[in-house]
Amino acid sequence: MIPVAVVAMPLVVNQPVHAQAVYGLIFDKWASMGGSNSALGAAKTDEQPAARGGRFNEFKNGFIYWHPKFGAHAVYGLIGVKWNQLRRENGLGYPITDELPTANGGRFNDFENNASIYWHPNTGTYAVYGDIRTKWVSMGREKSRLGYPTSDEQPSGSAGQRVSNFQGGAIYWNSGSRQVTVTYK
Repeated sequence: MIPVAVVAMPLVVNQPVHAQAVYGLIFDKWASMGGSNSALGAAKTDEQPAARGGRFNEFKNGFIYWHPKFGAHAVYGLIGVKWNQLRRENGLGYPITDELPTANGGRFNDFENNASIYWHPNTGTYAVYGDIRTKWVSMGREKSRLGYPTSDEQPSGSAGQRVSNFQGGAIYWNSGSRQVTVTYK
C-alpha cells in the first residue's frame, strides 16, 4: 500500500476546494519533515514528472524532488528560489542532499552536477559549481580561508575566464586551460 496525502487548501465561501496528491517517497520525505507544518508548507501541485525519470511536488515554500539514483530530497526557502532560477534539475541537477545546516549559521544543498547552493545571513544565496566548486570543496568549503560564496560564478575580465567570489578571496577558472587559481583578500 502506498501512503497518499491529499492536501486541501482552505475553503472560502463559493470557492472550489483544491487538493494536491503527495505520495510514495516524496510523501515519506514531506511527512518526516512535518508535512504542512514543515518549512515546505502545503503542497501546491500534484506529483509531476521531471527530467530523466524523476518526479516532484511543488510546495508553498519549495520542492521535493525524487530520482531513482538519488532518492527524495527537499529544496526550499532562498536556496529553492536560487535553484529554480538556475533551471532546477535541468541546470545544477537533482538534489543529492536535503538542505543541511553548516557549523556557523549557514545552510546548503548539494546537487548532482558537481554543484552546491549556499546561504548565509551575512552573505546571501549563491551557487558554486564545476571546477571552481571542486577546488573550494578540496579546501574545506565554507570552513576554508575563503569562507562563504559572495557571488554566483560569472565572467571575469579575460575571454574564457570565470570567477566565483568568496568572503576571503576568489577562485578563477579558465575554460581553455581548465586551470583553477585561488586569490585571497
